[in-house]
Amino acid sequence: MLGTALASGFALVIFMATAGFVQGQTSSPQGTPTLQSSVTEPSTQSSANADATRSARIGGNVAQASLMYQVAPVYPPLAKSAHVSGTVLLHCVIGTDGTVQSLEYISGPPLLMKSAMDAVRQWRYKPTLINSMAVRVDTTVSVVFALGGSPTSDATHQPQLKPGDRYKFTDYVNDFAGVIAPDDKSQLDLICKDLDQKKEIQMAIVTIESLDGQPIKEFATQLGNLWGVGHKGTNRGLLILLSVTDRQYRIAVGLGLESVLTDEQADRLGREMVPILKTGDYGEALLQLAKRIQLEIAPKVE
Repeated sequence: MLGTALASGFALVIFMATAGFVQGQTSSPQGTPTLQSSVTEPSTQSSANADATRSARIGGNVAQASLMYQVAPVYPPLAKSAHVSGTVLLHCVIGTDGTVQSLEYISGPPLLMKSAMDAVRQWRYKPTLINSMAVRVDTTVSVVFALGGSPTSDATHQPQLKPGDRYKFTDYVNDFAGVIAPDDKSQLDLICKDLDQKKEIQMAIVTIESLDGQPIKEFATQLGNLWGVGHKGTNRGLLILLSVTDRQYRIAVGLGLESVLTDEQADRLGREMVPILKTGDYGEALLQLAKRIQLEIAPKVE
């Protein structure tokens, strides 16, 4: 897999050759991707986790669709002024929740190491499933820094990525910030599914780490439109967005629900969860909000 992104006057090329660690499994499933690398014979070895007893290495590449959120590295000014370029090779372990659990520097220009590691640590993946079981993935990531572009270009002059280019819809609950506990996520899924099946109301719940300077109203509206939240024809869509570092939230309501959930009502329901947000229990806060929204709009929709 080969992907290219541009930032601050340099080309960023990312290549991931991966191997999945499957707990208690010693054979490679059918359909394991093998693009640009050969399949390694299954071998049992110790896992990095103390509680893991067996792992099987599955060769191949992680498909690009599994990368849900990607942060581009910033070209270090010192490296740029010294005309330092090259490839930083990192060893990365992706957890069963899709977050980067560990990251180690293998090789590459030292001046570029920190920038590459700081960016990759923030990446989020769609959990890899084998036989319906989430598995840890052991991967190497090569981040290639190549000087180029206008010498006067700057990151602030680069166009911002649209939310839909960075965040890929996975389910009713899209916890890109990794702040919702499993029990809370299960309950949120049930509420969203109930609204969808009984009232044809699609509610998407999204957490992100940062808005990266974009206004939250614009961000939420773009994301809802790009994801297509709300059934075609009724447009009964609702998106709840929480940005953790910015300490902001937004309830974006589709045209088909504006008559049953006004801006004033949405604002009131949002304020009710603020005390819980201040405690840092984001999952519980979102669960309370989802319950209150369900009670507010479900009786009004046939």
